[in-house]
Amino acid sequence: MSHPNPAWQFKQRTEAKAKLAVAQAEAPAAGGKANREFDLLLTSIENDLRRLGTTPKGSARNKVKREVMMQYLPHLAKYEKDGDNYANPVMVQVMIWAFDIGEMELALSLARLGADQKQQLPERFTRRDIPTFAADATLEWAKGQLQLKLPIEPHFGDVLALIETDWQVHDEIKVKFLRLKADSLEATDPAKALAICHQILSLDPGAKLKTLIERLEKTVAKQTPPPPAAGA
Repeated sequence: MSHPNPAWQFKQRTEAKAKLAVAQAEAPAAGGKANREFDLLLTSIENDLRRLGTTPKGSARNKVKREVMMQYLPHLAKYEKDGDNYANPVMVQVMIWAFDIGEMELALSLARLGADQKQQLPERFTRRDIPTFAADATLEWAKGQLQLKLPIEPHFGDVLALIETDWQVHDEIKVKFLRLKADSLEATDPAKALAICHQILSLDPGAKLKTLIERLEKTVAKQTPPPPAAGA
């Protein structure tokens, strides 16, 4: 086990205290018991972050993330069922962990809710809102899946649909999603991949797609049947 990083721990404690203050100020007046329970959850999150900071990165840390996030799921299920809407660092942190360990269904469910409620990421995620974070995390997950020759749908397509409609993200992120989509379709649906390439160029005329487009055009031309002969 690695030694704790004092600076990292101090930053985590500072963030947790700030989250607690915001949550206490913005949480609905649900009674003393409810507020005390939420305070305990925030303290638990702080302790779990400290524990993770002393756990080596990789599979060991992901195992701990999987273990600790389970204790917060009943709170999140009730939060969503009751239609609550207040600053909820617990939900945001569980979402982050879920992305980290590839629990995409849970991660995206929380990301959708968090984006709708305009929940805030921890301070260490400077100038990154939940849609941007979720899109980037999904993109990295999809790249890993493709390298392992594993499926990326429906999660990749779901997020692509969100960033093309509801989620406001930079065109740069859209371009990255579309490029990965085009690459993934090159072998199975070159015509659709070619159409996506032209969509990318409409967003980024300087995108480096010349080689891919030429390759796709040749493939599509080979697959396209010749027109019937005159008089046939």
